[in-house]
Amino acid sequence: MDVAQAKGKHISGVNLVVRIVADKVIVECDQNDKVIVDALVQAGKKREDIILAYAGEDEPKVADWLMSKKPVFFISHASEDKAQAQIYKNILEEGFKKDLNTAIEVFVSTAPSAIRIGREWFDTVVTKLDKSDALIVLVTPNSIDRPWVWFEVGYFWKKRRDNKKFRIYPMYQKGIQIPSPLNTLQGKIIGEEDQELFGQLIDDMGFVDEDGNIREPLEAKVVEINNSGEKIEEIYESPYSHYSEAELTELLDDYLHSCIRDYQMAIFQANEIGEPWLVEERNYVCNGSLIDYKSFDKQLNLPTGTAQKLLKTVAAKNNLFPEPNSDHANTIRLHLVEKSENNQLNENSVSGDILF
Repeated sequence: MDVAQAKGKHISGVNLVVRIVADKVIVECDQNDKVIVDALVQAGKKREDIILAYAGEDEPKVADWLMSKKPVFFISHASEDKAQAQIYKNILEEGFKKDLNTAIEVFVSTAPSAIRIGREWFDTVVTKLDKSDALIVLVTPNSIDRPWVWFEVGYFWKKRRDNKKFRIYPMYQKGIQIPSPLNTLQGKIIGEEDQELFGQLIDDMGFVDEDGNIREPLEAKVVEINNSGEKIEEIYESPYSHYSEAELTELLDDYLHSCIRDYQMAIFQANEIGEPWLVEERNYVCNGSLIDYKSFDKQLNLPTGTAQKLLKTVAAKNNLFPEPNSDHANTIRLHLVEKSENNQLNENSVSGDILF
C-alpha cells in the first residue's frame, strides 16, 4: 500500500490484492513492477491454480474448484469402530466415483496402509486434516471419551470457523448423549440415516448440476447405495478381522466338524433310548435348520461376510450340502449326506452311526 499527502490530505493506494480460496490464488489487483504471478510460479505454484481476476480471467465457482481436485473426507472414529469406518469409506469411495477428476479420497487412520511404515502417525493425521474438505465423526460409546477423536474434531472445528466451506458431519449411535459443541450441529443416526449423509455430501461437494440434479453417472451409484440394504449398525468388530481366507476356512472347518460330531452323538443317544424325534426338535447346522449368514458370523465372531463367502464350500468338504431350493443370498439350509464304502455320496440322511 502506498500512502501520499496532497493538499493536506492523506491519499492511499493499493498495489496488490490477493484472495486464497481452497487451493486457488485469486489476484484481484497487481500494480507492482514485478507481478506476483511470476513469483508464485517460481515458488512452485501451478499456473492453473492462479486466477488473474484483474486481467479478466474467469473466477470458477466453488463447485468447480471442488470438482477440479480430488475432495478428501476424513472419518474420525475410535479404533473399536474401525469396521464401521471402513464400511463408510468403501461406500463413499464407490458411490462418489465418477471419473478421474471427481473421484474422492476417504481417510480412515485404521485402514490398512493408511499410515505408511516409518511415518510419524501424528504428522500424517494432521496433514490429512489440513487437506480434508469434510470431517465425518462417528460418535459411539467407544469414541465418546477418546481424546484423539476430540482432538481431530477440535482441529477441524477451527478450520471450519475460518472457512465455512469446510463441513463437519456428526453420525451418532442411536440413543447416545451428544456432547458439546457437536450437539450444535445437525447430525444423523448411524445405520438409519446414512443415505441422508450421502445426499448432503453430494450437495455440499458440488456434485450437482445447475438445476440441482445429480451429475451422471453418479446418480446410478446413489441408487445402488439406496438399494444395497447394508446396515452399517450391523457391522461389528471381529477378533478374526486380521485372519486370511485360509485361516478363516480352517476355523469354519473345525466348527463344522465339531457340529457334525455333536449331531451324530445326539442321534446315537436318542436311538439308544428309543426316542429319535428328540434330535429333530433341536436346531443343528446339519439337520436342515435355517442358517442366516449374518447371524452365523456374529455367533462365531467372524468378520462380516465370512459365512456368505466360505460356508458352502467348507460345508461341502464335510459332506454338508444345501437342501433343495434353500440356497439363497442371505440364508441356507444344510443337510448331512453319508459316504458309502466306495466314497460315493448317498442321498439318504445320516444314520445314527458315528462317522468320525
